[in-house]
Amino acid sequence: MALTASQRVSYLKEIGKRLGAEEWPLIDVTLSQFELPTDNEWGGSDKVAYVLHMAKKASDAVLTELAQHVGYLVEEAPKPGIDPPFWRRQSS
Repeated sequence: MALTASQRVSYLKEIGKRLGAEEWPLIDVTLSQFELPTDNEWGGSDKVAYVLHMAKKASDAVLTELAQHVGYLVEEAPKPGIDPPFWRRQSS
């Protein structure tokens, strides 16, 4: 099943946050294991930006698998939409 643009952004956000918290060698080896590019000459120090840059063109399948690898439980992800505020009571 193809991911929507919104799902891709959610996956990338979580992957960036979770993988970006790791040390550089683990970030690169993880990206490599998922056949994503790495860059030995990355000019920035921001790990999250690096992960996002390297993963942004990943296929839907790779993105889904990588999200699951970093502990993002895709099936438990919040559903889009707005729930009514908890303080509102339904009329009887």
